[in-house]
Amino acid sequence: MSVDWDADLVQAAVDALAAGDTDAPAVSRPGAAALRMQGTLIKVLLSAGIIATPDNDTMNPDRVLVFGRMSDLPAALRPAFVPPGSPGRSSGSG
Repeated sequence: MSVDWDADLVQAAVDALAAGDTDAPAVSRPGAAALRMQGTLIKVLLSAGIIATPDNDTMNPDRVLVFGRMSDLPAALRPAFVPPGSPGRSSGSG
């Protein structure tokens, strides 16, 4: 499964490009909003026990891949990490 963003934002960008307005805010808005939200969305999903990661898709760099619940994995395969920005994560300084 993958998570994508609002089709209306994308349509506004397509409409602006079709009209020849490459400098319209609507052209950059979908990508900028999606990239800002990608990390937050992944953190929320991970904190809920859902395996999610950025997609390695150069045509859709904001896409998030969702694989399922961590509880669905055998214990030996469950990730043993703390998502970046989570409470209790060491900053590495010390």
